[in-house]
Amino acid sequence: MNNKMVYGVGDRVDFVVGDFIQLAPSILGDFLFLAPPWGGPMYNKVETYTMDMLQPIDGYKLFQIAQSITPNMITFLRGNVDLGQVESSLGSRLHL
Repeated sequence: MNNKMVYGVGDRVDFVVGDFIQLAPSILGDFLFLAPPWGGPMYNKVETYTMDMLQPIDGYKLFQIAQSITPNMITFLRGNVDLGQVESSLGSRLHL
C-alpha cells in the first residue's frame, strides 16, 4: 500500500480486502487483482489443477464475476493450473 504514495497515485487507488464473492456486486473499478485460495498445500498434490477444483466457487464462475466488474485483471495463477481452461474462460482477453 505504501507504493501508491511513493508513486503519487494515493488518491486514485483503493485497496479492498474481504470476501470477493460477497463484495463483488458492490465493486466498481478499472482494474482488479485476484489471488484466489488455491486450496493451500493441496493444490500441488495434483499434476494439473483444473478450474473446477477452485473452492468455494469454481474458477469459471470466479472469472465470470470478475469480468462483470472489469475486463482488466491480473490473476495469481499456480504453476500447475490448466492454462487451456483459463484461456477458454477468458478467450482473447488472456495475456500470459
